[in-house]
Amino acid sequence: VVVGVPLEVFAEGLHARQCARQLVAGPREPLEATCSEVRNACQDAFRSMRDAYLNDCREQTRRCNRLRDLLGECQDLCETANERCRARPAPATLWGKIAAMR
Repeated sequence: VVVGVPLEVFAEGLHARQCARQLVAGPREPLEATCSEVRNACQDAFRSMRDAYLNDCREQTRRCNRLRDLLGECQDLCETANERCRARPAPATLWGKIAAMR
């Protein structure tokens, strides 16, 4: 009988948090490959942590509380990382704005 949250779920969540933290602290314009790697790590970790929390946390234990906190931390960092990876529109020149007005 398994009681509590498996350690693999924590390992996956910690890995996703670390990847997202590195992307947020890294260069201003991250590479697309790095963005997709972090996005995949965050999505996989979120699914496994959510499923583990819903299935294994019937009672409030230390592991369940830590999992809930890790889930929140990952969500915040992954949202910040996705915001940094979002494509920004090219800056428009004055002449481009004038041409668009016609």
